[in-house]
Amino acid sequence: MPTLLLSLETSSPVCSVALHDLTSGKLLGQSELRLEKSHSSHLSVLISQLLENTGHALADVAAVAVSDGPGSYTGLRIGAAAAKGLCYALDIPLVAVSTLQSLAHQVARSTARAEQFLYCPMLDARRQEVYAALYTHDGRELLAPTPLILDAATLSEQLAAHSVLFFGSGAGKFQPVVART
Repeated sequence: MPTLLLSLETSSPVCSVALHDLTSGKLLGQSELRLEKSHSSHLSVLISQLLENTGHALADVAAVAVSDGPGSYTGLRIGAAAAKGLCYALDIPLVAVSTLQSLAHQVARSTARAEQFLYCPMLDARRQEVYAALYTHDGRELLAPTPLILDAATLSEQLAAHSVLFFGSGAGKFQPVVART
């Protein structure tokens, strides 16, 4: 009986794959490439190499998880197409995972006194724009994923009332804006 979860992340310039044992929750292997615009030519190779390196086959995969954005439109399409194709061919479930929520979860898990903060993942959307959301330490969504234009008023109410951690590829663009206020 298949017991593995294959995860695909293609919403950013990083193309990555991971393999987890669903029974134990253990990460069996992962691989990533940081090459711009390479997802379409490398994703299937990364999947094949990951399975081979961990001693598994596609028949061992019980489900596929894929990032559902926000992020690069082309990257998301590539990941979704690959995930749907695998799921259709293997007759297994497809799980869509929010890119921003998974980032927030990862940061909250590794933050001391996590309950004292709000978590704001930001993905670069070019110019002075980001895709952002706001979460509590336990994953409760306070601001749904949305595109934001970065200016002095951006998230000012939340910053006045809470300690907010900003992270992700768009956070660096927000730092100089916040520093001026």
